[in-house]
Amino acid sequence: MLNDRGPWSEMNLERFKIYLSYTVDFVWILVHNKLLVERFLLRKKAKNYLLLLVVSYVAYIPFYWWFNTPYSKDVGMIWTSILSLTAIKLLGLGLYFIVRYIMERDRFYKATINARELEMELLKGQLNPHFLFNALNNIYSHIITGSSNGQELVLKLSELMRYILDSNKKEYVTIEDEIKFIDNYVAFEKERLGQRCEIVYKKNVENANLKIAPLIIFTFIENAFKHGTLSMSKSVIDVSISSGKDSLSLHVSNPVHKGESESTKIGLQNTIRRLELLYPETHKLQIDESGERYIVNLLLSELK
Repeated sequence: MLNDRGPWSEMNLERFKIYLSYTVDFVWILVHNKLLVERFLLRKKAKNYLLLLVVSYVAYIPFYWWFNTPYSKDVGMIWTSILSLTAIKLLGLGLYFIVRYIMERDRFYKATINARELEMELLKGQLNPHFLFNALNNIYSHIITGSSNGQELVLKLSELMRYILDSNKKEYVTIEDEIKFIDNYVAFEKERLGQRCEIVYKKNVENANLKIAPLIIFTFIENAFKHGTLSMSKSVIDVSISSGKDSLSLHVSNPVHKGESESTKIGLQNTIRRLELLYPETHKLQIDESGERYIVNLLLSELK
């Protein structure tokens, strides 16, 4: 009985044929997968694929005839060899599709991540001008009323903008840094609004080192001040921030004024989309605008 094992020094023609058969089978599988499958079968050219498949089998018969020199060459042996080769081909085809699936999935994930990063950059790019536009409008309206605090508001705005520009370069910031910014913003609004608005601002932070996306909660607070103080009558803005071991919750409430334009809520829409992108499974957002107050409750969980 022939055996393909043994030292290379004892190589003979029959053992060489055995090693050569392995090589031919491997090359045939590669040609089948890369040429026939990719160029014809996957491109829905089934007739061309079947024709070339038959040709490849016919081309294999002379090789089989030469390889089996010491053995019988009856039709039964040829069919047995073809069936054996078909089994090898099917195994190779299975491995090919597994590798192809892994590669396609990897390309899909990379494309998804790239698209997500691009969208995030676009959302950030819209967020900064949105805030600056609102803040300058606030300062302008404050100045034309004859207030003496216009210059002080400009200085505070420059501090706020410095944080926004710095955080825009970061994917995440600590809760501590974000709350410091919100503290400054609330102080800015208190000075701008004066007695016209009662601000109830509470915070209870257990873990200030947790990381969150910059300005991810700020837009809800800014939205409350912008839309909750449209009336000249006294308003009440309620903001509460608390963080646990690995979570952060935000509660914001402001009066609802009729006749607001939907186009002024671009910043809010962008923030909701950012939450969907950054915290798809770990955020819970509830917005209630059915009553006289606009209420936002946001929970971010599994923070690190």
